[in-house]
Amino acid sequence: MELDKERREQFVVELLSAQRAVGGTLKAILSLSGYRVYWIEDLKNLDQTGLLAPHISVVDLQMVTDLSAFIEKRLKWNPENLFLVLAPLGLAAKLEELRPYGLYGVVPLDEGFDTATLMMVDLMASELFLRYQNEQLFERCQEGQKNFDSDYQKLKNEYAALELKNRKLEQELLDVQRAFEKKKVDLEQEVFQLRKNQGSLIWLTQIAPKNLLPESHEQDPIPHFFDVVVRDLEFAQVKLWFLKFIPEVQSFSLVYFLSWPEARMMQNAPSFHPQTDSPAELIAKLMERSMNQELQNYLNKNFGEGNYNCYPLSYDYGIEGIIVTEISGAGIDLAEKKFNLLWNYFYWQFGYRKLWNKYEKTIKHIDQVTQLEGRDSYFRKLHEEYSRVERLRLPLAIIKVAIDSFDEIQLAYGKKMTNSLLFQVAQLIRNSGRIHDFHYRTGDNEFSLLLPHTFVQGAVIRAERLRRMVEVHNFSNYPPGHITISCGVSGIPELVQSIERLDASAVEALDFIRQKTYNKVCLYRSQSQSEGNH
Repeated sequence: MELDKERREQFVVELLSAQRAVGGTLKAILSLSGYRVYWIEDLKNLDQTGLLAPHISVVDLQMVTDLSAFIEKRLKWNPENLFLVLAPLGLAAKLEELRPYGLYGVVPLDEGFDTATLMMVDLMASELFLRYQNEQLFERCQEGQKNFDSDYQKLKNEYAALELKNRKLEQELLDVQRAFEKKKVDLEQEVFQLRKNQGSLIWLTQIAPKNLLPESHEQDPIPHFFDVVVRDLEFAQVKLWFLKFIPEVQSFSLVYFLSWPEARMMQNAPSFHPQTDSPAELIAKLMERSMNQELQNYLNKNFGEGNYNCYPLSYDYGIEGIIVTEISGAGIDLAEKKFNLLWNYFYWQFGYRKLWNKYEKTIKHIDQVTQLEGRDSYFRKLHEEYSRVERLRLPLAIIKVAIDSFDEIQLAYGKKMTNSLLFQVAQLIRNSGRIHDFHYRTGDNEFSLLLPHTFVQGAVIRAERLRRMVEVHNFSNYPPGHITISCGVSGIPELVQSIERLDASAVEALDFIRQKTYNKVCLYRSQSQSEGNH
């Protein structure tokens, strides 16, 4: 991003150089650009720069003999401090090896060093500016997470309430079954009378609660319900229609039609567009068993004059559609009573399954220990981001994270405390990231971080920052400094060229560093880049 003078004024630059030609030139060009610059010519004055901690330190290597100790000391004062080293041309290349350990860059002291220094300081200030911006966005994200948790709890409560209603309904249906058993003789006499009056034989099957939905959650339940209805009401003439609600166009479309004793068939009909009432108002009237005249006219026009009954399928989450029935023939009163019983049971079964499916989708891909998404979600998102990389030619980086000595920790502290540790590490991973980064638990001791639009250099800085956060964090139930992590970093297109190698190379970098040492960040390098080393 481009920095104007107003944004540069927000950053304090510490300039350490005993060379007047170097220090004076850099102080002038940085000050004119808008930075607040402290020029220190003697290390004795190092801690006399005032109360403002520097954001950026520009260090002349001729002035600092132990660069690692200097960086460590300044980071204790300001963990966000970034470092730029001025070095003779011959030493600049060697110092590149310190980049993953806190050093942002190296500027050779040759012709044009002042312009190169200003450019590097602008890059460092831009990264700090974006980092502070992302931390503000992260606070908003946390607020969103709280709202999600609240909605999730509300969904669980709704599910529990619906389950309680279902149990009550099951008890009511059981009572109905017992009542029918007691009146079996009366019903048989009624069937005999109907057969005598109508001149046809009517067989009455026992009315009992049954599963009115298909076993598979993927199968459409409406045709299954229609099949059950015509089997149970085979002594009557039954026609069933299902008008499915299409929210995009706010209309109802005929998708199923079944007629008994005729063969099953689809019946072409135009969609029903409510004009006088909105779909929600129409459903509300049907819930109160009040027929809408506009719907009645639609049914008469398309299916013929008839005595239609309408049963709305509508729940808190939205409208599913309307089931329309026309029952005629012998035993119509008994058939309508039996259909109403089947309908009530189907209505609650259908709603229960819909709510359960919604609940399952909410928690299916969440790791219950860390509350991060799991391995399946990671690979799905990796393919999405790789498609974006190919389409827009943007970089993509991966960080693989593992807790050092994890097996020993699990053996010593047990599963419960180890799960608590995993949750705390997951929280630190969330807190260290940008708003558009993605975090996953992809193994027992493996976290995967997807960093869109990020080059390898930025990913290494992110991994090092996370490593330091874990190193100094006070984990509950663990001694200070006892918990550390190791990280493997890879990126496309700088290090690998395919999605398969992108994930595998980050794993290889993590495995390599864990075999050699611990509490380190390892950047993947292929055999062509360095003779078999990472």
